[in-house]
Amino acid sequence: MIDDISQYEEGVTIEADLCIVGAGAAGITIARELIGSGLQVCLLESGGPTLEPDTQALYNGDVVGHPMLISEGRYRVLGGSTTEWTGRCAELDDIDFAARDWVPHSGWPIGLDDLSAYYRRAEAVCGFQEAWKPNAEVPDILGVNLPALDPSRVTPFIWRYAPLGNRVYIDWGKAYREELRAAANLRVILHANVVGFETGGKNDHVDALKVRSLTRRSISVKARAFALCCGGIENARLLLASPESVPGGLGSNIDQVGRYFMQHPRGNVARLQTGRHNRAALQDMFNIFAKRSGTQYELGFALSKQAQSEHGLLNASIILTYDADQNSGWEASKRAARQLRGGQFSADFMRNLGQAFGGIDSVATNVLRRGIQGKHALLETESINLLIDLEQAPDPDSRITLAEERDALGNRKPKVDWRISEQERRTAERFSSFLGAEFKRLGLGECQPEAWLTDTAPITGDQLDRNLPPHRNHADVQQPAGRRGGCQLPGPWDGQPIRHGLFGLHDRRAGEPDLLHRGAVPASRRPPEGWPAVSCSAWSGQQGLPATGAACRFGAPVVRQSVNRFGRLEHEGGERAHPGQPWPGCVRWSRGIFGNPGLQPAGTPDGCQSPGIFACR
Repeated sequence: MIDDISQYEEGVTIEADLCIVGAGAAGITIARELIGSGLQVCLLESGGPTLEPDTQALYNGDVVGHPMLISEGRYRVLGGSTTEWTGRCAELDDIDFAARDWVPHSGWPIGLDDLSAYYRRAEAVCGFQEAWKPNAEVPDILGVNLPALDPSRVTPFIWRYAPLGNRVYIDWGKAYREELRAAANLRVILHANVVGFETGGKNDHVDALKVRSLTRRSISVKARAFALCCGGIENARLLLASPESVPGGLGSNIDQVGRYFMQHPRGNVARLQTGRHNRAALQDMFNIFAKRSGTQYELGFALSKQAQSEHGLLNASIILTYDADQNSGWEASKRAARQLRGGQFSADFMRNLGQAFGGIDSVATNVLRRGIQGKHALLETESINLLIDLEQAPDPDSRITLAEERDALGNRKPKVDWRISEQERRTAERFSSFLGAEFKRLGLGECQPEAWLTDTAPITGDQLDRNLPPHRNHADVQQPAGRRGGCQLPGPWDGQPIRHGLFGLHDRRAGEPDLLHRGAVPASRRPPEGWPAVSCSAWSGQQGLPATGAACRFGAPVVRQSVNRFGRLEHEGGERAHPGQPWPGCVRWSRGIFGNPGLQPAGTPDGCQSPGIFACR
């Protein structure tokens, strides 16, 4: 059954054999495995069936280390992060479990062999309809002839996806909801936030959980065993904060709770300079081979185990990202198609249509590739970037502790000190160097490394960020909003700089605009010349909104430039408010950001009460 905590009487005690806290991928999977087992299972979820801003705000806390946004990629909702994930899957390597003398604190008490027997079941849970083919067979399946890489340094790497449509992947909260509802031995309780542990004063034993909603309905859950499935930050926060009668929190006797906090840092490490023929050939070898159903593949590169061992490096993978030439016929045809669907027959539409006809060869080629052959589009590229995902070296000082401030439930908020070490930087430098040498040897081009790889200054959020979901910008989200280059923003951000780009968007789930992304784009990838100089607006909650009923007129065509999930530069068409109207510089975009189904344009802003999606420059 699926209940809401509001359906229970105040102070009631629920009894179970197992209580699972958190109904994301881990929590739902454990609960499903125990359906029909004879055990009584209680699954607690902080959120409801859809994302709610007040509940999501419980993730808020302090960040004192490397810049990050705690709530990014973490969602308090039935299904958890699977409601917004990218569907990207890969098997672990055996070296990931090994104790490596060049990686302090490495090594797990289990190995890859212990997990191998469960992979097929895990694939099915993640939405894959058939067993994964061996990696060696994938190039033949795709019809790809990969170059002969030096296996002592670099090997091909394969990611897999199970799309349900265009950038749509399985959502555990939707896919398994009816199964959870129908299970006789399973009780799911929504809007149930753990606020305390009943321990009898011990720091190694739990008798029951104190549970409360944001509307102050309180219950208790008593069980023989408890499983925390809330993610690395929230699990640690709960243990450290509860109960306050136990100094240091549960598990404090071994001083490990909250330590070794790790994510997957991601960033551009080099730019590949090569000729037109190679740019096309690389796109047909190392890319996402898009499909709307079945198994979809992404081919990239991995750092070999031999290279890791010989050079004292961490595990890592690199993919190639391709910056499309926005003046190409194909890109112009896409803009014209969006404008046509939106009924925007402006002068800009005619320009795009003219550009599309001028580049009719590329348009025809990609219509054939995508519409008939089922392949990805072949882009006329401005540049090719090497985008790395890094393993982190375990660091006990990279940790979660407690902030002094309390959340809406009275619990202390988390304080995150995420640290990225020089070993990560050295791994990125060596890996990009190895791959650059391979490209040169194979006649595929020469790499220009990013300066931060050999810099002695601390790594910034512009250089390495967390591996974000596909519809998110890769941005230094902790940096105060503002604008470098002559654009001042109202409110508390006045005069504060960011690298480039500010997006304010309307969230249909929140019902009001919110400052969400602060894009970080290198100077070499700034917007095209010719953008008109306009003033800017920014919002936080209702800040900066014009008076109700104010008239807004849109129509001046513009484009947006930003970095998508693969580090690729994207442009998108929209209409700018006419000079002299409320929100000068506002742009109404013709579609949502990066295909995120949860964030949509508000449509025509009647009376300017609903701003839609805007950018400023």
